[in-house]
Amino acid sequence: MPKFSKKSLEYLSKCHPDIIIVCNELIKYVDFTVLPSTIRTIEEQKKFVAEGKSKTMDSKHLIGVKRDKSDAIDITPYPINWSDKERACYLAGWFLAIAKQLFNFGVIKSRFRWGGDWNQNNNFKDETFLDPEHFERI
Repeated sequence: MPKFSKKSLEYLSKCHPDIIIVCNELIKYVDFTVLPSTIRTIEEQKKFVAEGKSKTMDSKHLIGVKRDKSDAIDITPYPINWSDKERACYLAGWFLAIAKQLFNFGVIKSRFRWGGDWNQNNNFKDETFLDPEHFERI
């Protein structure tokens, strides 16, 4: 069974409790890693915006400004292969299904949105900004 690395656990520990619950269930079924971009400083966020990797300075990844824990997480299948978009979609399906089930059972109070389908219409092709590693509480 897959398990988190020490670094993944470190980043995950700085996330909202509902994100932690979803990820602890998800790791039982799919091997993935939590990316360092999960937790950002304002300076790092400015860099992400300048590079076109983010669209806002009001990122849900920022902690210590508006929130104590990250309301977003960046994850990718392990082993990492940035060109394998199918695996990213596969992971997204698992994450969203587990999160929805946990919400419906009352285990978590959060709903989630994926950076591959911002408007949540199940059509990836209508998106102008893709961030398939990103999941956030809504």
